Amino acid sequence: MSKRARTSGLGDTKPQILTLNSTSLGPDVYSVDQVALPVARIGGAKSKAVVMEILSVDWYLAIADVGNLIQTNAGFLSTVVSRIDGDPATDVTIGIDFSAPTNFACAFSHRAQVGATGGFGERYPIHIDLTDNEGNGILVATQNIVIVGANTSGTAGPRTVTAKVLYRLTEVGIQEYVGIVQSQQA
Repeated sequence: MSKRARTSGLGDTKPQILTLNSTSLGPDVYSVDQVALPVARIGGAKSKAVVMEILSVDWYLAIADVGNLIQTNAGFLSTVVSRIDGDPATDVTIGIDFSAPTNFACAFSHRAQVGATGGFGERYPIHIDLTDNEGNGILVATQNIVIVGANTSGTAGPRTVTAKVLYRLTEVGIQEYVGIVQSQQA
């Protein structure tokens, strides 16, 4: 295993958790929240930049609404704002969002009753592992991250999606930093 995989290049061996929430106020709409990342960009060396390395995301999609038998919820993270709060959400638009190059850690949950008298079940969290075989995660070099939630089941009332983001900080060279920023700004 490389040094970066164990320590992220900064000696950061203990990842941290960032909790993100987004709440929609109606049925079949997107909820969008932009959150500043807790990263000081100025590193110790002028030839290095500090970026966030995201290792995994645990999703909780509309967890307060577990009593509703039929519902479809989705969530994803993005490095750019691609949706606006209250935009109409459909299964088709969610599919388009999931394929966008600036969106990642996509989660989708559909719950329906099984049979006329059957039960239903959902298990949370939905865990998305973003590491490779050496333990390296996705590098994010933007100032903000966007959490987007969507509900397409027509159920009224507020819906909150929560993402628990496991991350650590790492240093990259300035050229790599510029390349990451350019690729994450669509």
